[in-house]
Amino acid sequence: MGSNALSPKQERFCLNLFQGMSQREAYVQAGYSARQSPASLDVRACELAAVSKVAVRLDKLKAEAKTTSSMTVEQRQDKLAEIANTEFKTPPSAKEVTQAIAELNKMDGAYAPAQVEHTGPGGGPIQIVGFQFVATVTEDTPGSPG
Repeated sequence: MGSNALSPKQERFCLNLFQGMSQREAYVQAGYSARQSPASLDVRACELAAVSKVAVRLDKLKAEAKTTSSMTVEQRQDKLAEIANTEFKTPPSAKEVTQAIAELNKMDGAYAPAQVEHTGPGGGPIQIVGFQFVATVTEDTPGSPG
């Protein structure tokens, strides 16, 4: 096995992480010993994730997924336009066509960003009731005794 090749356990660890498992779960599911304290498992899993060839494999998995599954903005716009203009055997509802067009408009920046303003009664300031500010004084705090 070459120095850059992953062991079967390391490869399973990478695939487990890529599928969304926590480091600890990925470590145990890859076949590494679970007979350790949770803290020890976390340390070992973190160390394994930091091994350069493991990190490189994870980056490669992420890059492959990104290039095979993501569409460019132009591709998404083309697809939505195709959906909006397609003659279906069972035609989409007017609502579905409108949603596709609205989504295209959003992608084109046709709508102003939504703004939400938070105000109190009658448009006045928001009243904060029962709020208590607590400060921690340390020796580094200016003006503290010490």
